[in-house]
Amino acid sequence: MSDSHARLFAHAVPGNGSSNTIGENGSDPEENNIIGETGLIERYTPELPDVRHQRTSTPRVNDNAEEEVLERETRERLSSDEPDEFEIDKESIKEMDEIIENFRRDKITKLKALSTIILILDGNQSRTERAKDAAVEYYTKTLDEVQSLSSSAVRRGELIGDTLGSSRHSHGPGQSRGPVDHDAEIDDLISQLSRESKNSRKHSSGTPSDDRLDSDGASNKKRRIFESEMPWFAREEEVRRSGNKECEESRKILQLFARDHKIIKQWIQTSRTAPLGFPASEWDNIIRGQAVNIDAVFSSLHHISAPKENIGRMGATEISLGRSEPSRKVQTSGEWTSAWNATIK
Repeated sequence: MSDSHARLFAHAVPGNGSSNTIGENGSDPEENNIIGETGLIERYTPELPDVRHQRTSTPRVNDNAEEEVLERETRERLSSDEPDEFEIDKESIKEMDEIIENFRRDKITKLKALSTIILILDGNQSRTERAKDAAVEYYTKTLDEVQSLSSSAVRRGELIGDTLGSSRHSHGPGQSRGPVDHDAEIDDLISQLSRESKNSRKHSSGTPSDDRLDSDGASNKKRRIFESEMPWFAREEEVRRSGNKECEESRKILQLFARDHKIIKQWIQTSRTAPLGFPASEWDNIIRGQAVNIDAVFSSLHHISAPKENIGRMGATEISLGRSEPSRKVQTSGEWTSAWNATIK
């Protein structure tokens, strides 16, 4: 073998275990020898990194870090601009969060909070139905969680009141309790509250209780249905795309009214731009998408105020006894035109 070939095979590569490791006698694999330019065997000592001062540390994870990350991801998802996500602007999210806070403080009912959230989501027609449904599902779950926590707090307060009340009755007015008895009662109360909290977590994370299951083992909780699941939806969707745009707009308005007939009627009656003297019974027909009684409208044109509904009362309960007959009926085309103009106003 020539000198050039010997140099080629003798140069060891640092960190490579397959390099030349033959020592002077060929018996010591730990001493790496190389052939220098002079042709003599020189000893090669690889440089090893100093790892004495390298230390590894495990970062501490905050207990609430996962909850904060989950909440931040939910916020980002709600404010995302992607078409398949929620598509909710930050202003709407702020308004809906204020509604949740008002419900938590018992300022509004759960039904009022949910209906207001739906009205906010329907305010922007550019949002997709998928985005609206996802947002409604998210805020409905949030309302349920707030209600569950509130009910749990009430139960705990009642439990504390019952425990303290029984303790007062067990001791006479002239008897005093020592600090040992007082501490023991507090410990028992804390243990009881801890057991109740654990049981509530198991029920909330586990399967529904037996009293909420029907004979088939399915939950009796009301399930939400969607119009797209109906057998006639394919044909209906085609007609909506190719039909009259004004009819489609009227359908959307009636669909919005159907969310809460009572509150819609209340808003109309307190509106400053609503036509005066229009019968309340016919407002119900308009809100529900039913036919309007032209005779009732025509009769209201010749009265100072609209005819009153035939309603009976039993205490604080109102009972509808049916609508009274109109005092006048349409007989000529002129009368019909007058009543119709008042209806479409």
